[in-house]
Amino acid sequence: MDRKRWWIVPTVLGLALVVALVWGYNEYSTKNELGVALENHYQRLFFDVKKHVENVQVNLSKAMLSESRDQNVLLLSQIMNEAYFAQDKLAQMPITHAETAKTEKFLNQVADYSYYLIQNHLKGEPLTNKQRETLANLQGNSAIFNNELAK
Repeated sequence: MDRKRWWIVPTVLGLALVVALVWGYNEYSTKNELGVALENHYQRLFFDVKKHVENVQVNLSKAMLSESRDQNVLLLSQIMNEAYFAQDKLAQMPITHAETAKTEKFLNQVADYSYYLIQNHLKGEPLTNKQRETLANLQGNSAIFNNELAK
């Protein structure tokens, strides 16, 4: 009778080993898939930040040249929104605040200055030469930042 049961223990252990190997491979595959998905998410966030900063740069260029009050309000609103969107995407990336502090500060300044100019336009005040120079300075800084992002 004992001779007939000797195969039960090795069979159970063999099945447990097979189940453990299948489970381990499944966990390994899932980990790799999640890693790829997370990397893709971070890449998309980075390119979204880049796109928003490019839009800030383009709209700053347009705002410097525009003479229409309505057009400037629209452009400045778009600049403000793009800067906030870029900040939002930047905050979701897995990098430290110290690495993004300069960028966040720049985007915040662009958004705040755009809001200030919108308020002036709504009061009926046109852009002054000094304000256009500030827009040109911000546009130049955004161009530099875009070049850094491209690298």
